[in-house]
Amino acid sequence: MARPPAYLPPPQLDGRQLFARYAARDVRYMVGARDTDPQHRYLDHACGAAMQGQTRVARQLAYVGSEHDLSQRWQIPVDHPQRQIPGAAHGAVQLFGAPEAVQWIFPTPSGTARHESAGSRLP
Repeated sequence: MARPPAYLPPPQLDGRQLFARYAARDVRYMVGARDTDPQHRYLDHACGAAMQGQTRVARQLAYVGSEHDLSQRWQIPVDHPQRQIPGAAHGAVQLFGAPEAVQWIFPTPSGTARHESAGSRLP
């Protein structure tokens, strides 16, 4: 920000430094492949949101593209994979409950999905 609001403390890092710190983190972008309804009742329709894309899938792809552009401009490598989960729309159960999503978020060394035994569950 060129001129941050008075309530924000003075910045300690510039934009490039913030991006470098962010690029070094383990970040994964996930969206439901069927989250493509431009009229969804919970989709932000404000002008700024609409400029990012008409659907959540479009917005995710635009964000990842923007991240890639900054990576190239500042010569800072970034590897934040994005994935569209087949069959899921905007429901948390469909999205986070999909076996592909679980395996991607919580990979196991053998590459197989985790299976929880009754004795390992928290109360």
